[in-house]
Amino acid sequence: MRQVNSRLLRHGRKLGPDPASEIACTIGGVVANNSSGMACGTAQNTYETLQSAVIVLPSGTVVDTSEPDADRRLRVAEPALWHRRCGTGLPAYAKRF
Repeated sequence: MRQVNSRLLRHGRKLGPDPASEIACTIGGVVANNSSGMACGTAQNTYETLQSAVIVLPSGTVVDTSEPDADRRLRVAEPALWHRRCGTGLPAYAKRF
């Protein structure tokens, strides 16, 4: 986190959450836990500041949640993963973003 925000600083940007573990945490952990922090509160937690994501799965499948057909693509490329999300696919997950 700290490395990401130090690189974004020169562009006048910042990744919203500021967890106390910023020196050691990873972006994946921040997103998975909907991290927040004392300076950002819930208004700038991960789900409120992340509009979309491009995710590369271990299989090599790339999911771009900003694409309108992302759910269909995930269902076709990774049916087992899609169904493990309680049978709801990407929309239920993407609503958190």
